[in-house]
Amino acid sequence: MNYGAVVFDLDGTLLDTLPDIQAAANAVLSAHSFPVHDIQSFQTFIGDGVAMLFHRALPAEARSVEQIDRCCEEFMKTYRQNWNVHTKPYDGIPNLLDVVCKSLRLAVLSNKPHQFTVRCVDHYLSDWSFEVVFGQRPDVPPKPDPAGALEIATLLNRAPQEIVYLGD
Repeated sequence: MNYGAVVFDLDGTLLDTLPDIQAAANAVLSAHSFPVHDIQSFQTFIGDGVAMLFHRALPAEARSVEQIDRCCEEFMKTYRQNWNVHTKPYDGIPNLLDVVCKSLRLAVLSNKPHQFTVRCVDHYLSDWSFEVVFGQRPDVPPKPDPAGALEIATLLNRAPQEIVYLGD
C-alpha cells in the first residue's frame, strides 16, 4: 500500500509536554486544596482531554461536573501562561520529520485543546509543513472517535486507507 500522508498525535508522540501539563494541573489542584500528583500519575491522567484529566486527578468525592468545569477553566488560564517551560520534541523527532516530510504530507490530530495544539506545532515544529493541525474542538468528538481523522483525510484529499496514524 502506498501512503500519502501521516497524521501524528502530539502529546507523548511528537512532544514531551507532560511536565508543563503536570505543573499547570497541580497548580489548579493545589489552589483548591486537593492533592497534587507525581509525573507518573499524569501519564495515566492525560490523553482524553482536559475534562477527563481532572476527572482522573480529582478525589472521587470532588468529581462534580461543576468542579471539573472550574478546574478546566483555571487550567486553561494557567497552562496558557506556562505551556512551554519544559515542553520539547522527543529525541529523534526532528530527524524523523526531516525524512517523513520528503515523501508524505503531514498533519496533527490531538485531544489537547485546539488553541494549544496549534501553538505547540507553530512553536516547536515550525520547520516542517503540517498541512492540517487539529486539537480538541467543541464541535468534533475527541479521539478515538474517527471524525477528526476523517476530516483530515478529506482536507488532504486522501482516502483514509492512504493515511498512517501515529500516536495513541
